[in-house]
Amino acid sequence: SARVDPQTWGIVQRTLSTLFAAAKAPGAAAVQLHLSMVEVYLDQVIDVLGAPGAVGPLQILVDRQGRSHVKGVREVALRSLDEALQVYEAGRCGRAVAATGLNERSSRSHLILTLRVERPGSVSSRLTLTDLAGSECLKKSLLRGVGGANDSLSKEAKAINRSLSALGLIIQRLAAGRARPGTPA
Repeated sequence: SARVDPQTWGIVQRTLSTLFAAAKAPGAAAVQLHLSMVEVYLDQVIDVLGAPGAVGPLQILVDRQGRSHVKGVREVALRSLDEALQVYEAGRCGRAVAATGLNERSSRSHLILTLRVERPGSVSSRLTLTDLAGSECLKKSLLRGVGGANDSLSKEAKAINRSLSALGLIIQRLAAGRARPGTPA
């Protein structure tokens, strides 16, 4: 079980634990937690919790209030911390990974996890956690003596670096007051 040693948990597991503990606290309002997980891989948005055989990338849409959402993403209702940890682990394991010159299991995508907390008949809030793939130094990432695999690694590294650069520009523009959330860089 993903719950075996809480001392080894990362931020996602600790966040799930905190939310479920708060929901069970005496006097807490009844809430329903929902989880969705997508990865951005080679500039495409893919549902890592999607039904087996689900085909094609998803679209990111922005509503009139400037809030973004992923059209068609699977959202799983969570009934317990154990279930939440199992769903998270299943999604994490569905993520694109590959061996590189630097790492035996390198994530080749960015992971975006969204928790929606809903109080029936009232308010709904979202918490989004993102695990970004690290920037790639192409010379160090490529595998020695492996030609075909390096073509894929090279495409992945370029996509990772391009998306990290775009994110950096968006953050700079937001900090300078020259962009609004939901607008491209």
